[in-house]
Amino acid sequence: MPYCTGPASGGRADVRIRNTALVAVMCAGLTASLTACGGEGEKADPDAGTNGVGKLPASKIESKARTAAGGADAVHLSGSLVSKGRTYKVDMKLKGKGGTGVVSTKGSRYELLRVGEELYLKADAGFWAHQGASGGHSGDAAAADKLEDKYVKVPSGDPSYKRLSGFTDKSVMLDGLLGLHGTITAGDRGEVSGVRT
Repeated sequence: MPYCTGPASGGRADVRIRNTALVAVMCAGLTASLTACGGEGEKADPDAGTNGVGKLPASKIESKARTAAGGADAVHLSGSLVSKGRTYKVDMKLKGKGGTGVVSTKGSRYELLRVGEELYLKADAGFWAHQGASGGHSGDAAAADKLEDKYVKVPSGDPSYKRLSGFTDKSVMLDGLLGLHGTITAGDRGEVSGVRT
């Protein structure tokens, strides 16, 4: 059996020293791995590698979430919102002075766009025909067809302006979606888009 030796080595002794060193390095690595994973009977820290929010009480987590979202230049909000007994599904991208996105409720779906104080609404012909009929007009199908899938400016004096513009207001939407009522408790840890939560 051949042995590797150096130019001025002692043959088998060098191989044994190298083997002993290799075993020592492997044991040290294994020990470090077991320590990192937690020993028998110990649990690994579920918050290791996170920002530590998971260790905070639920009220602090809510407060930090509100502060972070409120301080962001732009937010993407998606979810359900209940207002005056009506449930709205929203998917909005909002900034400080406007936003854009989709709102749907009870079979009705429309897009909103707000730039500064100017609010625009885009919907299908069925939406416009229904709006005309509910406003005491005949719901002229030809007019509804012309408005289909076009952005229409909502006058600031129109009663629906305030309600619709609320969907494009970052602070209003954050209050609506992040406003937690009742007893607040922290949920289980999970994962969102590959990021531990």
